[in-house]
Amino acid sequence: APALPSPRGPPAVHGARGPRGGAMSTSTIEITNGVTERTSRVALKRAMTTFGEVDACHMGDRAVMGDRFTEFPIVRFKSVSAAEAALQAIKGGQVFLDGLQLQAEWRGGGGLAVRQRLKPPQGRVPGGPPPPGEEDSSSRMLLDMPGG
Repeated sequence: APALPSPRGPPAVHGARGPRGGAMSTSTIEITNGVTERTSRVALKRAMTTFGEVDACHMGDRAVMGDRFTEFPIVRFKSVSAAEAALQAIKGGQVFLDGLQLQAEWRGGGGLAVRQRLKPPQGRVPGGPPPPGEEDSSSRMLLDMPGG
C-alpha cells in the first residue's frame, strides 16, 4: 500500500524560529523612520546587506505620496538571523542612511500599530460617542452572556 501523508500536515520548516526559541518566523523588517521620499532603494538595500543577504527591498509609497504615505519601506532578508542582527543594530541607534538614523520594527509586529497611529480611524473621535449605527455594547454583550 502507498504511504499516506501524515495527518499532522506538512513538516515544520526548520530555521523559522529565533535563536532563543521564540516563535519569530519573519525575516522582514519595516523601516518606520529615517527614510525620505528621496532615499533610494539601492542605498537602503546596500545599508542592509551589511547584516546579511537581502531577499527584497520595497520602498513603500512615500516617493509618490510624500507626507501622506501609507506604506513604510520594508526589507526582507534571506535569513531570520540577518533580520534580527539588522533590527538589533537599528534599535541600538547604529544605522544611518543619508545622515538620518533609521528606526524599524518587525513587519506585522509593531509596524502595523505605527501605521494605524499615523492615520486615525475615519469618523471616530477618541473617547467620543460611536458613529451612528454602531452600537457600543457589542463586546459587553459577550461578557454578560449566561453560561459564557
